[in-house]
Amino acid sequence: MKKGFTLSETLIALAIVGIISVMVIPTTSRRVRNNIYASTLQSAVAQIMDALEEATAEQHVNDIAYLYENANNSTTREELFLSEKLNSIADCGSTPEPCFASAYSTLNNTALDDFTSGYNAYVTIKNGASVALRFPVDSANPDEVVQGEILIDANGSKTPNIYGRDTFKLSLHADSAIGAFGDLADDETMESALAKCRAGSDYNFMCYYYISQNDWKNDY
Repeated sequence: MKKGFTLSETLIALAIVGIISVMVIPTTSRRVRNNIYASTLQSAVAQIMDALEEATAEQHVNDIAYLYENANNSTTREELFLSEKLNSIADCGSTPEPCFASAYSTLNNTALDDFTSGYNAYVTIKNGASVALRFPVDSANPDEVVQGEILIDANGSKTPNIYGRDTFKLSLHADSAIGAFGDLADDETMESALAKCRAGSDYNFMCYYYISQNDWKNDY
């Protein structure tokens, strides 16, 4: 007749399971959380692109530098766009807080000064992400358009507030194209983008490029 486990054997087995759980659960939880950020980022980008397409069609312009040209002095063009087209749940006007946190850092824990400044409108949208926007503007050079910029914190003002983890800068071009806010090498690969992303402050913009090319998965 087969004997059952003794109490001591059961306690040892439970202890082993507990140790494994302590080791595995935080990693799994972190991976799930990071992919939630990536999914929210994807959703926010899709909403912005749809909203830009709708706004340019309604106003019969091909260059988003000309969107909302009739905005009055008390309201920026970006504020009009975000309030009318993104159905924001919190409108912070032309100031970052409380839509965004007061402090941000890089993946290698370098503090970022004035990280959320320089945008013309700040909102939080229904999926919980906070969005800051600056439209492209005309340049004195007729062949050049100064690109705009989008800042997205997929977690709103909540932590971790890390550039490349839950917060991303995106470039916004006159034709509504959205991409990584930085210079991409012609021979950029997924591997090189990931290596640059992990490097920290100088290449945190590569994290968006990597995620967008990695089926919107954040596995770093």
